Amino acid sequence: MTEILAIRHAQASFDADDYDQLSALGYLQCVRLGEYFRRGGRRFDAVLTGALKRHAQSLAGIAEGMECSLAPVECPGLDEYDSEAEPVVRESGDVYVFSGKVAIGELADRLGIEVEDGGFETVGGFVLSRAGRVPSVG
Repeated sequence: MTEILAIRHAQASFDADDYDQLSALGYLQCVRLGEYFRRGGRRFDAVLTGALKRHAQSLAGIAEGMECSLAPVECPGLDEYDSEAEPVVRESGDVYVFSGKVAIGELADRLGIEVEDGGFETVGGFVLSRAGRVPSVG
């Protein structure tokens, strides 16, 4: 029977200048996963990865733990987002598209607006502070 195993990249470096890399803990998580696979006798016929650095670093950690080499087929369609993309994009007129992860100061600077200080750092934090609660699904 064919089995497909999906593994998401490990912990990224959230506060680093380059988010598209694993943290030291993230790399260790991958090594441990590879060790688990090795102890269980797991082998892979094919390995697909996205094109991001943290994808390759995750695979390298797993391979280290498995004590083998794994040759991936790179599939950019597996990337969850483009880390090089502009964080704030003007669609048309006064319509902009941006992530909730964008720093509120950066958004204010790009749009030429003022945002009151409310103890939040991101657009998502601003929205949550205005809503007064975490939205529910549906």
